[in-house]
Amino acid sequence: MFSGEQEDGISRYLDEHFDETVAEIRRYLSQPGFSHSGVGIRDSAEMTKQLLEDAGSESVELVETGGHPVVFGHLRSNRPGARNLIIYSHYDMVPLMDELQWVRPPLEAAIVDSTQIGAPAHIGKLIVGRASNDYRGPLVATLHALKAMRAVTGDIPVNVIWAIDGEEEIGAPNIHRFIKEKFTELDAGEALWMPGMHQDLKRIMQVYRGYKGNSKIEIEIKGGEWGGTLDAKESWAANLHWMDAPMWRMIRLLGTLVDENDIATIDGLNELLSPYTEEDEEQLRILKERIDERKLKTSLNIARFKAGRDPRELLENFIMKPTLNVVGIVGGYVGPRVYSTLPMDVVAKVELRFPPEVRYADVQRLLRAHLDRRGYAEAEVRFLGGYEYARTSAHEEIYQAAFRACRRRGCDYVIWPIKPAGAPFAHFNRPPLSKPLIFVGMGHGDRWHQPNEYITVDGIRDHMRYAATFLDEWAGGAP
Repeated sequence: MFSGEQEDGISRYLDEHFDETVAEIRRYLSQPGFSHSGVGIRDSAEMTKQLLEDAGSESVELVETGGHPVVFGHLRSNRPGARNLIIYSHYDMVPLMDELQWVRPPLEAAIVDSTQIGAPAHIGKLIVGRASNDYRGPLVATLHALKAMRAVTGDIPVNVIWAIDGEEEIGAPNIHRFIKEKFTELDAGEALWMPGMHQDLKRIMQVYRGYKGNSKIEIEIKGGEWGGTLDAKESWAANLHWMDAPMWRMIRLLGTLVDENDIATIDGLNELLSPYTEEDEEQLRILKERIDERKLKTSLNIARFKAGRDPRELLENFIMKPTLNVVGIVGGYVGPRVYSTLPMDVVAKVELRFPPEVRYADVQRLLRAHLDRRGYAEAEVRFLGGYEYARTSAHEEIYQAAFRACRRRGCDYVIWPIKPAGAPFAHFNRPPLSKPLIFVGMGHGDRWHQPNEYITVDGIRDHMRYAATFLDEWAGGAP
């Protein structure tokens, strides 16, 4: 364990080099790295490799997967018998979407006052930029925490195995190839940590025990033998009385997938959900007790909760139930004014998030059967990838180390049974690797996948100090 003098020394080092840390985060955020298009992705991989090497990592390489490479390497401790920890993150970014909604260009990584983006004044200065929170900012902050430990104590308390993905934002379609190639080295890891800045607006650290599964789906209906024009070419609007309309068919089809409260109603899906454990029940109870309606509304930028309901009623659905969302509908005429046409080809882009014990294959089977049962045989369903769910009990030692570190840093925490997001952690958490995983860290950030994504400048300092304490705590625990 660090002595009090060492811990104070690490904090002083981080303060003395803080401007360098902020500058490096901003430089990293300014490098484009879009996995959906490939723009800047190779340069991002090379920059990530350099960042790991600058922190003292060895044997850093770009592991080719058939897609975008994974940055892999080691940062070793000098301690005999030091524990091995996989640190996973990703260097790729989601698309910028509507840049006009950003207060500053999203690759500028500008420092702005929180009020400029409508965030509370008390959180202070922000770095606003794509991937600031998800997850380039926390990754660089973690690297600088490791630098500080080495500079002050001459060592780090654990052996780090780096796995920095370049395809997380497109479903990590090739991560299995990386794991197969590096299986022996990854299997030496005792657990996996994804560093993030997870304190909320009240500075309570949100501890997530895992991620939901995720399925990205396209459903297409176009004219043909079933109805509409045989060649799937559009017709005159008035001909709606003569022929079936793919657009109306799609609207009705989508309406069968959720109820009036937008709860997924795919036949057989809810029957697969596992009963809550005692651990789940207790964590849900605490979350409901501690919910802050005002701050949650501020975070979501909403005037009221869904259908005017109490957020405590909605929390359980948010965390524990499947979520089916229509991301977009493509088809028909979308130009100026209204054009008299009867569209004959429409595609709905749908995302389904599912909790334990649902599997990706279950979603494929159940959705097709659901549509066929209702007479939508003409609907073509394309599954475009996704994730299985992943989850770890908070009784695991790595969670206990995280809680001890939180108390040492004077912070409070709350545990979520699962995070309502998708990520490729089942590849690490389920057989054959079967590693406990944790997503934890101090500091505040928000608006991932949204305009004006940010991390707080002060939160960077909080995260670095916590990272050092967390690794120190875990290193001292029994393997």
